[in-house]
Amino acid sequence: MADINICTYNVRGLNSPTKRNHLFSLLKNKKVSILMLQETHFKYGKVPRLPTRYFSTSFHHTNPSSSSKGVSIAFHKDIPFQLETKYHNLDGRVLFLKGKLGSSTYTFANIYAPNSSQITCLLKMLDKLQAFAEGPIVLGGDFNLALHLIIN
Repeated sequence: MADINICTYNVRGLNSPTKRNHLFSLLKNKKVSILMLQETHFKYGKVPRLPTRYFSTSFHHTNPSSSSKGVSIAFHKDIPFQLETKYHNLDGRVLFLKGKLGSSTYTFANIYAPNSSQITCLLKMLDKLQAFAEGPIVLGGDFNLALHLIIN
């Protein structure tokens, strides 16, 4: 398998066809293999058709009562991902996928944390991920906080 280039991106809404086309054109130029999007703002049950010639396999989760959130994970047409199982929470902030790439099992996780109580929420999401995961974990997302090392 060739090198895999992973991109995680908060798109702040992706309902405009022009914005989607611009984004996917940029991603194609960057040779992105696996894409994790946050804050897609897709309406529940009405995810627009994404450009599929480049990203042929995609998974989405939206909030049933609001289009203000949403997460997606998409795989390039040359990435042979085979889904075994998925997990999502009820509010459109978490999407975990477990599946095969070749003969190995991987877990892909995309998290969009809220603007408040981020640490509490993130710890709960990571506990769910730990219980769900199998094999290497590929984690992407918008955690709405600065990640830094605390030195005592």
